[in-house]
Amino acid sequence: MDKVPRIPKKKPAASAPKATLRPEDAGELDQTATGQLELFFADIYDAAIKGDIDSMESPIFALSTKIDTEKWVYQNGDFRLEVTPSGDGRPTIFDKDLLMYCISQVVEGVNRGKAISRRVSFTAHQFLKATGRGTAGKDYDTMFEAMKRLRGVTLSMEGGKSKKKRRAKVDGLIDSAVVNESADERMTSVEITLSEWIYEAVEHKHVLTYHPDYYQLRKPNARRLYELCRKFCGTQPIWEIGLQKLYNRFGTRMTFQRWRRSMREDLLPSLKLPEYTVEIDEDREMLVVYYVPKAKPIAVA
Repeated sequence: MDKVPRIPKKKPAASAPKATLRPEDAGELDQTATGQLELFFADIYDAAIKGDIDSMESPIFALSTKIDTEKWVYQNGDFRLEVTPSGDGRPTIFDKDLLMYCISQVVEGVNRGKAISRRVSFTAHQFLKATGRGTAGKDYDTMFEAMKRLRGVTLSMEGGKSKKKRRAKVDGLIDSAVVNESADERMTSVEITLSEWIYEAVEHKHVLTYHPDYYQLRKPNARRLYELCRKFCGTQPIWEIGLQKLYNRFGTRMTFQRWRRSMREDLLPSLKLPEYTVEIDEDREMLVVYYVPKAKPIAVA
């Protein structure tokens, strides 16, 4: 049996939650008498992988496992995004699995007519197995660190597609993360309270389904490239994007020249994305993506 580590006594402080959404009455808020959010028990083992569209479009998550505490700024036309990490660092694309797991469970809960909430409870072991991770002590430690990064990051968004009305907002990814322990201080369950911004994406169905093999992608750039293909190519036969524009959406700290060389020499030659094949048109400096439905299960990238 894998040894589960003791969790540090100090846990992220829970911010005051506000509401619970019922699937049969979207938009109406439902609280307990104490104002505490109801708890949604995420126990759906066959939920499809879901991700919110906004974080697929914009480079919120770091593509390196090294701690990155510098602010990240992304500009796309009138839209400006600032990602300000805490001292624990900018959330990584692997940390995003925790967020996606919660979104997937809530969306499937709505589909099955369950009473849902942005306060989601699940077992750590269940999450680790569902996302293709190990269940050794280090895997629980990694999960705990991911919670801190997701809780600590601040997103500042300004502008948008509409020129008639500007909008600015500051939000996060999760409002709180609580680890529940047994009497012998072993991790038993986790409670994640999604931020209102993320929960609104679920409420308005601003989400997309990922291929089941997504969690098998082990390289950060492969995961990010899949997200962009899924969002912008979707089920179109072909999608093209300039390499400079693709680089801007990636969210990497590499220089453009280094990133382009890494794509050509390290990633693409052996890359197998679920349902997509990609190639670089050298003459036009374009990435060309082809949708290939019903692809066979992929090997670990």
